[in-house]
Amino acid sequence: GSWAYWRKFLSSLGDRRRGSLLLAVSQLDKLAGEESIDYEDLISNEFIKIKEQSSGAISCNETLRLDYRPGSIAETICKAKQALSKSTNEVAHSWWVPNSYETLSKLTQDIAKTKSAKHELPILTRNELIQEINSFCGRVPESSALLLKLTTDPQLLQKAIEYLEAVGDVMQAGDQLLIDPIGWFSTFICHFVKDDLAVST
Repeated sequence: GSWAYWRKFLSSLGDRRRGSLLLAVSQLDKLAGEESIDYEDLISNEFIKIKEQSSGAISCNETLRLDYRPGSIAETICKAKQALSKSTNEVAHSWWVPNSYETLSKLTQDIAKTKSAKHELPILTRNELIQEINSFCGRVPESSALLLKLTTDPQLLQKAIEYLEAVGDVMQAGDQLLIDPIGWFSTFICHFVKDDLAVST
């Protein structure tokens, strides 16, 4: 869940930031006494392989050990906090979001408001989104050069949509895009809750 979300968010920005990936192993206590299994070497070798393929996303020198035994849980929490803090600081040093993504985010929010005022579902197809982008670029050409590229490059558009989905602005369903899915679902459910209360009272 959370890892898939984080991976999608980083992927939408085009690369993995240094320190953005942590690897952890747990339940090693269950392997204690298994003399026939050299699990330390297995873990070390696997870690090295993954780190080499991570393009700098893994900056630590070893995996994070998660020991959930009663006598070790406090130390595990402390180590996890330290690792996450270090990772957050490293990511922050190289963090940026393309301005065109932020502009597209504001544009989708405006579209949602317009549809709401017309009592329409906040749903767009990709082609309709491209039309909205072209319309916006026509109105504000001086700040739309990068945004306009999204309409001619399907891969760039997909990256932008993945960013919007990662931050919760849209939800993809095939060719359809639901704008502000959390807000829409909340409003949708509220109608049923109110009806239920009205019946019960």
